[in-house]
This record gives sequence, structure tokens and C-alpha cells, in this order.
Amino acid sequence: MGTSRRRSASAEAANADSDSDGGLEHFSGALSLLFAHHSASSGAAGALTSFEHARLATPLRFRVPEHAAGDTGLYAHYQWDAGRVLAALLLDATGANEGGEASSSAAAPSSLLARLSLEHHDAVVELGAGTGLPSLVSARIIRDGLLAESRSKTRRAVVVTDYPSPHLLRALEENMQREREAPVANMPLPKDGARKGSGGDAGGQALDTHVRGLEWGVEEQERIVYSLSPDARGFSLVLVADCLWQTAAQTALLHTMSVLLRRSSEARIAVVAGFHTGAWALVRFLQRAAELHLVAHDEERWSMDVLRADSADAWRPWHGDVDSLPATQEEQSRSCIVVLLGWSDAALSSTPI
Repeated sequence: MGTSRRRSASAEAANADSDSDGGLEHFSGALSLLFAHHSASSGAAGALTSFEHARLATPLRFRVPEHAAGDTGLYAHYQWDAGRVLAALLLDATGANEGGEASSSAAAPSSLLARLSLEHHDAVVELGAGTGLPSLVSARIIRDGLLAESRSKTRRAVVVTDYPSPHLLRALEENMQREREAPVANMPLPKDGARKGSGGDAGGQALDTHVRGLEWGVEEQERIVYSLSPDARGFSLVLVADCLWQTAAQTALLHTMSVLLRRSSEARIAVVAGFHTGAWALVRFLQRAAELHLVAHDEERWSMDVLRADSADAWRPWHGDVDSLPATQEEQSRSCIVVLLGWSDAALSSTPI
């Protein structure tokens, strides 16, 4: 679960948020969904675990942060479904915009994959990362040189962030260092036997990786992270997995998103969240995002069945309301929403790109 919440969020803010949302208890009221049919979390605190995907020749190994005193409320000592879903989507999206292997075989909507493809993104940052799995996968894709040769010499950055807790950052640094030291080209070769990309210092791709503490809404920390993007132009892809559950922290989260996201028509915030978050919290987040000119088009809002992720009919359009979300507790316990946010036309027209 995303963990970089504002610890200073007051009880008053939480109460005001509850009142504005009709008095619904979004997180604790949905906890039963977490255990009724499908557990949305896996991994043991402090232990090594792994992630497998058809495009990975060997499993990606990473450590779940320790269950440390004082950090319990961050829920970082698990690997949540949303992080695995986002990591898989990044791999599915590799090459999707070329109409090749990924776009023809992946179950996710092709429009979603095309916008998520790292072909379009030279700067990736993850917020509330927990284990940092989506960031690790992003680094693996770039390091193994699977991007189009025309962009192979573009210098890229992957920055993974979470609340500045020593336990969290130590686990993230260990995971990223393990990925830095992993043998290059662990992915299977494309069908034609040729690996894309040449030159550079990361299997054909020039790559900088960073781990930083970031408390949402803290401008000094936001500026530091922003400066790590290539040429300090902001990030073209912001990754967010299971960070919406604490509605009182959504305003700070959106502030950080709006600061870090590059003002570009191709820039996207990829949001994946499970239903233990609470359906209304998902809707409220989109409403708040729109107030900051961060919007999702119809083809960029989906709900999906985690247990049938390889099936095309596992994906359903989501209209941004409660009514178009999975209705039963059984469905919700195994579902995630996947949303891509981008700048509105009004925001882009008022700011040079």
C-alpha cells in the first residue's frame, strides 16, 4: 500500500473529510473486503519476496519493509495487489505503442497500455512506494534495453519515494541497489531475436535511479525530488499504488502530484487502488483531482479483476462514480481500479509545455 501520508494530518481534517463525504467510513468500513474472499496483501514484514511476469526471464526479488514501531499506520509491511497490478501493466505496456507483441497479447485495454508505455516517459517517480515494486520494474525495463532504438540514448530517471522513515527508506534502497546490481538483459528477447537499444550505461539505456524520503505536501521535499527529473522539467510518469485510503491525506497527495507532474500532454499519473480503500474514497479522489485540472478520459478509467488479470473480460470501464464499480463484496475483494490522470486542456493552454 502507498504509505507516504502526512502524519500531521489532524483529527479535525479527518472529521471534516468524513462529514463532506456523507459520514461514510471509507477505510475501516471496507476492511471486511480485505479478508472476505481474497487477501489484497502478501509477503511477510522484513522478508524477501518475488514478482513474476511472462516478460521476466527470472523473478524480480525484493524485500518487504520491516514492521517497525511507529510506522504501523503506514501499512508498508505488506506487498499490496495494487503494486503488483501496476508493475504488471508497465511490463505489458512495453512495446504496446508499436502494435507488436505486447499490444496483441496483453489483456489490459490497448489505449491504457499505449499511454503507460515507458517509450513515452523519460522520468518516472513513485509516491508512497512501500516495497517500490513498480519502480523496480520500471528500472528493469529501461536497464534491459527494451525501448525503441530511436529513444535509446535518452537519459532516463526512476525515483522511488516514501515517507521519510528510516525503515522504509532502508528497504527501498536495498531493493533498488539489488536491481542496480542485477545482470542486464533478464527479459526474454523479442521474437525476432534482436534486443532494442544500444550504447548507454544500462543495457542500452542511460539510467539514473534514486531513493528519497518524501512527505506529501512538504514543498522543500517536493523541490528536492523535482530536481532529480532530467533537466529539472518534472516527471512524465507518476506511479501511485494504494495511496488513496486515507482521505484526509488526499489533498496533500494531490499537491505533490501537481508539483511533480510535467506540464505535457503525454505526462500521466498512473493510479491503482484496491477496494479496501473504500469505493467513495476512490470517487472523492477523482473529484479533488479535477479541481486541480488533473483529469482522466473515459478510456483511462477502468476496474479490473485481479484474479483474472490475463482475461480481457476482467476489465470494465469505470465512469468515475460508485454505480459503475463492482457491486458485490466478492467482486470488490478481488478488484482494483486503474486510472491515468493527465493535465486538462485548460491547464496545458495556460502553461508553456
